[in-house]
Formats: sequence, structure tokens, C-alpha cells
Amino acid sequence: MAAVDEGAPANGRDEPNVDTDRIAQATSVAVVAAALVVWWPAFDLGAYGVIFFQQLLALWAASTAIFLVSLTAGRRARVSWPRRLALLLPSLWLLLAIVLPEVGVKTWSRALFYVAIVLTLAGMPFLAALLLRVTIAGYDQIPNRRRLLAAAIVGIVAITSFGLGKFNSRFLTCNDFVISRNDTPPSCSQGRGHLGNR
Repeated sequence: MAAVDEGAPANGRDEPNVDTDRIAQATSVAVVAAALVVWWPAFDLGAYGVIFFQQLLALWAASTAIFLVSLTAGRRARVSWPRRLALLLPSLWLLLAIVLPEVGVKTWSRALFYVAIVLTLAGMPFLAALLLRVTIAGYDQIPNRRRLLAAAIVGIVAITSFGLGKFNSRFLTCNDFVISRNDTPPSCSQGRGHLGNR
């Protein structure tokens, strides 16, 4: 009777590398978190041509909270000073929006509008990444190649969400927006709705 090697896996394959699994898990969480954060502002930008104040203030609240947490973060989750200062950009935008008059200075108003778009669409995934860095063990071990792949996936979600907002009339109706307590975008189509609004 042949001896059985109890140390070998039962299926004859190598056991998965725990570090590789942890990196894959951290990457997946980062991608999902960033995608969930960026899709709604991108959709609104496509559907309405604006990013709403709730999203900007959510960005400000999150960035301020992460900035304060980063000041007390342990050695493992330390955030560099350039990244910490980047977290203050939404506060700078808010301060400028308060100080600059809305009426009479169209150039400033337009500039703040575009800065708000960039801050929201680029800043929210950045904030999600920093939050994960501070809270998830193993996030620092994600290789740069995987981080670039994760950023590309989030970019694809953002661009697709913008497209879905732009062409919302293909799969949503004005009633879908009304039922969900949203304003109807100019491009919405008339109808009862497809999402259970029978």
C-alpha cells in the first residue's frame, strides 16, 4: 500500500498564496468602492450637465474627515503630506464659492464649475483610495500595475455612467426620474417607465 503524503493538497494543485489573495481582495474592494462613489456624479453630469451640491458637499465632508483621520493614522496607514494637502482642495473650492460673488463674474463662476467637476470625478476615487489605505490591511501591498488596472476600471465605469446619463432616454423615462424624486433631465423621454412604475 502506497504511503499518502498528508502535506499535499487533496486536489493535486498548489494552495493559493495568501498574500496574493489578500492583494486581490484589497484591489477588488478598492475598485468597487471607487466605482460606487464615482458613478452617480458622472451620471448626473451626463443627464443634467451639472454635478449637484450634495455630491460636492459629500466630497468635502469625506475629504475633511479623511484629512483629520490621516493626522492620527498609525505608521501602517500613514498618508504623505502632498496627499493630505490634496484632501484640502474641496475645502478651498468651498471657500472660493462662498467668497466669490455668483453674479457679475461669469469667468470665476465658470472656472469654479469646471473645478467642481474635476474635483468630484477625480477626487472621489482618490478619496476612496485614501480611505481604503487608512482602513484596510494589505492595501499598501497592491502593486502599481494592479492600481493602474483598478484606476482604468473606475475610469471605464465613470465614462459609461456619463454615457448612460447622456442617453438616459434610451432606457429611462421622465416618470422614472419623477418616481425616484429627481428632477427630469431635458433629454428624458415620455412614458410610464420601465423600472416597476406600472
